[in-house]
Amino acid sequence: MNLGDHLGHEHRDGSDPFIGYRAWMVRIKHGDATLVSLVMNAAWLKGLPTLAECNCPLLTHSCGLYAWNATFQALAIMGTTTFQQWRAINAGPIAVGEARLWGDVDVHEYGFRATIGQPSALYVPRLERDNVAIELAAHQYGIPLVDPWKARSSVDIVKGTHVAF
Repeated sequence: MNLGDHLGHEHRDGSDPFIGYRAWMVRIKHGDATLVSLVMNAAWLKGLPTLAECNCPLLTHSCGLYAWNATFQALAIMGTTTFQQWRAINAGPIAVGEARLWGDVDVHEYGFRATIGQPSALYVPRLERDNVAIELAAHQYGIPLVDPWKARSSVDIVKGTHVAF
């Protein structure tokens, strides 16, 4: 499926989500691992859909759950200067993986913004020091830990629309 077929706004229910790729911080507290958005510092729920929080009174706003439409975009964020500076301030492992996105979805050239989302897979960490935290998060969220470098479609992991660009 081509991304150009979907640019704009769509409403999707949970049985036909878009699959997006993103990064989360893994916050560990008392043996409990929580996936937290890097920008908004909001926790994603375990085993339940996460609803985007919006307190913006404007009709046009940028609130929502974000994800890229390609794996390499989510992995590339790890090498940016901005990310390295952020990582220096916020101690904690970073997990990259896949999320199912539905509800009201804005489809952009490089990704999605949705009102509802749920993690669907985490990738095997590149940094050995992050292994335990990311494995714990995958286990507690009940999602697979997969190798992003293997030719495996996200549709094999969870039903959804994988959009090529």
